[in-house]
Amino acid sequence: MEELTSLPGFQDMLEFGLIDALLGRRSRRFFLGAQIPDGVFAYKSRHAPVPLSELEKLLIVAACAGNTSWHHMIYRAQLYAPYLSNYAGAAGGRTFPSAAGFHTSMTFFTDDKGVYVLDARNAPAFAEREEDGSFKLDVILDALKSRIRKNPGRSAWTAAGSATY
Repeated sequence: MEELTSLPGFQDMLEFGLIDALLGRRSRRFFLGAQIPDGVFAYKSRHAPVPLSELEKLLIVAACAGNTSWHHMIYRAQLYAPYLSNYAGAAGGRTFPSAAGFHTSMTFFTDDKGVYVLDARNAPAFAEREEDGSFKLDVILDALKSRIRKNPGRSAWTAAGSATY
């Protein structure tokens, strides 16, 4: 992956606050090339469609289903003290909630080129944190990318409803 810090806007993205991202969106967001054909919000972008870059796609997938380093488990249960509990499903934490570390879901996503699955079940930490608690985003994204598989062209689901990837 190219040197992330040299990309335009990359440092701004890292420094943009969560609350600003959640509550500060006052303008109408509409992606390039999109169209709402009718209704009170009818609108057509005057730009040609532009697909997400690989980095943009990986950042979105990481936010939705990424790995946050080592899972800290629930270690204060009296039954297990002073040892770690034995019910965490995996040692790697996630960006989405789960019960006691059981991360059994797999994330499917799509783009103009196909259907993909991120299989991070039972995954260890994608990267080691630095002494100050930070981590290198490029290492996280490389690990994430290594766990993404593209559907080989068949339907995303079989008649029985199980995934085929």
